[in-house]
Amino acid sequence: MREFRDTVKIKWDDKLERLSKYLYPEYSTVKPLKEDFYAHEIVASLPFQMLMYINILLFPIYLFGSLASFFWKMKWTHISGWSFYQTSILLLMFTTCEPIRLWIGFHGNKNEHVPGVSGSVLFACFPQLPVTLFYLFLQEFCGGGFTTPLDYAINIVYASLLFAEIILGYYTAKKIVQAQMTQFFTTFETTKVNIPKAA
Repeated sequence: MREFRDTVKIKWDDKLERLSKYLYPEYSTVKPLKEDFYAHEIVASLPFQMLMYINILLFPIYLFGSLASFFWKMKWTHISGWSFYQTSILLLMFTTCEPIRLWIGFHGNKNEHVPGVSGSVLFACFPQLPVTLFYLFLQEFCGGGFTTPLDYAINIVYASLLFAEIILGYYTAKKIVQAQMTQFFTTFETTKVNIPKAA
């Protein structure tokens, strides 16, 4: 059975080769590629992917802790109107941007897409890291708010994750760009075709 399959495959490949040469005459000038030519090294970063995965699992806990701290402050401490609006707008901005950042970073690294990894790094730099640092250090100085122990606990962990993702994401994007440039130039050199000049 296997011999029959191999014979059919060889005949089919020969027919496709002849048809391609008939339909596309310039196809005969292209050099055949090696079997493993398109095999390339996987350049997606495992540490960056692990950080994104941990961050995806930690985000609901962070969101719940931030909302609990915010509502506790509203109910028991009567913070000023400016601090209320500032905190609620920053929390809304953070919760809107974070799922997008996690999604594009996770899939960008897994599929080796530079825009996804770069977008994740840029979203981590702004607005996510400044918002986290605001909740960690600046609530007391901006608008008369204060930082609870719960704020310290969740924001220290989240800020350290964001710092690590920024650093690893930058180097991952740089590595993916380098690998794609190498693959492009290797492909370009191997598949050069003599194109006739227009008269």
